[in-house]
Amino acid sequence: MSYICINQIMQNRIKKVFTSLREHTCVSYAKFATIGGFCDLDHIVVKATSPDDTPLPDRYVLEILQIFSICPSSFGPFALSFSQRFANTRCWRVALKCLHLLHRLLKALPHTSPLREELMLARSNGLMCLYPCNFKDRSSSASLDYTYFIWSYARLLDESLDCCATQGKEIDDYHSTSHEIFIDKMDEVRLMLEFLPQLQSLIDRVIDCRPTGQATRNAIVQSVMKHVIRDSFTCYTTFRKELVEILDHLIQLPYINCSAAFEIYKKAASQANELSEFYDWCKSLGLCGIYECPFIDKIPQIQITALESFLNGMWQQSADDPSSSTSVSSLSSNEDGNDCKQKQAMMFSTEKLSTAKSAGVPLLIYCSVVPTAVKPIRYSTGFLLSPFAALLLVLLHFGHPNLILYAKSASIVPFSCNI
Repeated sequence: MSYICINQIMQNRIKKVFTSLREHTCVSYAKFATIGGFCDLDHIVVKATSPDDTPLPDRYVLEILQIFSICPSSFGPFALSFSQRFANTRCWRVALKCLHLLHRLLKALPHTSPLREELMLARSNGLMCLYPCNFKDRSSSASLDYTYFIWSYARLLDESLDCCATQGKEIDDYHSTSHEIFIDKMDEVRLMLEFLPQLQSLIDRVIDCRPTGQATRNAIVQSVMKHVIRDSFTCYTTFRKELVEILDHLIQLPYINCSAAFEIYKKAASQANELSEFYDWCKSLGLCGIYECPFIDKIPQIQITALESFLNGMWQQSADDPSSSTSVSSLSSNEDGNDCKQKQAMMFSTEKLSTAKSAGVPLLIYCSVVPTAVKPIRYSTGFLLSPFAALLLVLLHFGHPNLILYAKSASIVPFSCNI
């Protein structure tokens, strides 16, 4: 038994020595080729991902970006060089620097860069495999800690490729066409409903990148985590902004879209606690400043319950009257006058709310359908709304922390909104 253990230990040591020798030989060859005047992307990638304990040097990132700007046809060769370097290594330092190099380049280049297309092409051809990742470290005694971190980091980059490549242009188009007609606006909101789950998945991948064991204190891992954390700030800020936009138009959407928005909102409530804990851990290690992290909106359970009750009522109403679940604009001409006025108020309530908020006008709102169990809720704007719209926006609106609602009974209930 002892002979088997000793034999296994010796094999692991031989693998570590062989891995280290091979990686250092590749770096030495790249340096020698550079001195001889043969400076191409292969040699730069090898030098940038040397198997030492220093973080990725910035000069190699700038050097590759300069090559991209001079020679646009170099995106394909880089994707091939990266894929080969990452697939052939068994050293966690080399693999992690490869991923960090790719991360830095993707962040520096625009969403429309050909590099994303070349990487996705290499992935579809089987040349690059970030998820599932086949890397396994053989150069460290704590190989599992570094291997799991590289797997999580590679999956994050893999999902970011899909998210940015397919949705970046759509989101930019949305911001450039925010003043179009009502129907186009609803189409853009539906695109956001498809995009927000991808952002939530990216946030989950960021949380999964939390290192463990010896990897927590390593300088290379901490350098990578600093970039991951700061990218997550942008990701969460974008998610929060788009979620507010969806909730502003929630009463104008059909039931199926409202149901999708509810799933996003419910996941955001649970995800906020995990993200807040993750940022507290990052602050404790000095990976980010105390005041760098964005404010995490923790959604109370009462808002989830209120939104679920609203969806249940919306489903019952759509079951009784199927024509009412399509859109607010499809009002029939034989509807009652009061119902028609109420639905028209629902259609334009969010735009009026934004106008009233920007003007700083304190208003009095009357709501006739307020549950008795609702506690005071804070809100930041007010306008004369229909009972249905006022109830939904006051209870469920996300991101405006300055409104106070007073609900005493289920009858006609006045409540004031002061900005």
